[in-house]
Amino acid sequence: MAASTWLTIVGISLLGTVASFWGIGGVVHYWYYVRKRAHAADWKIQPKRFLGPRLTRHAFFLGSANILMGSVIAGTFAWLVATRGVSLLYVDARQYGLWYLPVSAVLLFFAIDAGLYYSHRALHQKTLFRHI
Repeated sequence: MAASTWLTIVGISLLGTVASFWGIGGVVHYWYYVRKRAHAADWKIQPKRFLGPRLTRHAFFLGSANILMGSVIAGTFAWLVATRGVSLLYVDARQYGLWYLPVSAVLLFFAIDAGLYYSHRALHQKTLFRHI
């Protein structure tokens, strides 16, 4: 029973990922990089620079692997919360007091932003950049 629930929740997560990344992302790619390529100066900061076909495919496959892996992790987290109640997240704002809700949201925003910034900087170090 638990395995089928996990498959269902992860499957829904994967379906949402595929619909957003491949579906919406595909439409945006087609709209700008195919249809409006000749007018790139209207919408692009570097209008004369485009990825070649090989790098476009590489970016698509790398992005797909990344987003699918994240989707499986997020689906597994959602399954753990739904079936076992495993989470440090709280759903009752009165649990820590109403003042904590906006404070925790701002702190979480800065924690996520800092994590993304420093991981991005680390990935631009010569050793990592060459291999990733």
